[in-house]
Amino acid sequence: MNAVAGLALVQLFIADGEVKQVDVRVDRPAAAARRLLLGKTPAEALKLVPLLFAVCGAAQSAAAATACEQAMGLALDPARLSVRARLAATEALLAHGRFFALDWPQVSGEPPQVEAFARLRKALAPVSALLDPARVAFIPGAEVAQVDAAAL
Repeated sequence: MNAVAGLALVQLFIADGEVKQVDVRVDRPAAAARRLLLGKTPAEALKLVPLLFAVCGAAQSAAAATACEQAMGLALDPARLSVRARLAATEALLAHGRFFALDWPQVSGEPPQVEAFARLRKALAPVSALLDPARVAFIPGAEVAQVDAAAL
């Protein structure tokens, strides 16, 4: 469950069989998120950030950890940034796989491809541990292990 809910509203105004106007309102409660994070230590904030919204926890964690490093004047280590990007990409791949295997078939009247998604999850399950065995990639300034590309 989200710690902070939000609303995305898209309104289409249609006339004569075509869209004449589009209004998009994204009501992400940034003020509520600020209230949750203000006064927290960087470590506390980094634990809360991936819980704020329902998607992309790894990408949000990567962005928050990098922002903390910049605010603290820490060097942005290319290896650490690479691991963060790869963890976020792995998360995105799983999310897209879920969409294409489970959600999209239902939209088109087909049965969900549960077994295909299960195979994808199983294949991706070890990736995070291979990329970040000590689970430190989202800790500002932490030393990350050398990624074993052959194991991936």
